Amino acid sequence: MEYIAGGDLMGLLIRLGVFDEQLSRFFVAELVLAIDSVHRMGFIHRDIKPDNVLIDRRGHIKLTDFGLCTGFRWTHDSSCYYRPQGIKMFIFSRVDDTSRMCANLFSIAN
Repeated sequence: MEYIAGGDLMGLLIRLGVFDEQLSRFFVAELVLAIDSVHRMGFIHRDIKPDNVLIDRRGHIKLTDFGLCTGFRWTHDSSCYYRPQGIKMFIFSRVDDTSRMCANLFSIAN
């Protein structure tokens, strides 16, 4: 991965406190497009937070830390796995990314 000179969204939030409306709209639009792009590729990020949104030298964002990322489909043979009784399976969907994104947008705009 290349060096991203602008730091991350969390650092910018700490420095500025609250974003003005124009800056909030810009980052909201970029974040929505970035997450949509990840979803179109068939993945769910699952760890969207200001620390994982980098800002390049032109001010545009890049999503990072795909360590918790998962695909939309189960690619393993689940018959080989034993699930103890009472343990619920976790199913991740686009809603997980969307809800995390909304929480981040709330912190940006307030």
